[in-house]
Amino acid sequence: MRTEARELATDLQSISTFDDFTGYEDGRAFVICDTKNPNAWIRSDETRPVSD
Repeated sequence: MRTEARELATDLQSISTFDDFTGYEDGRAFVICDTKNPNAWIRSDETRPVSD
């Protein structure tokens, strides 16, 4: 049985918080970036409003 993921998740210092990320709009897309790693980012191709 593999337990590496569980062991890593229990190390609180390795868990990121929302303070580690920033975002910006790029045309109709939204980009989320890791502030500590410039190579880590996610870009949406389409944005939609969130509703209840």
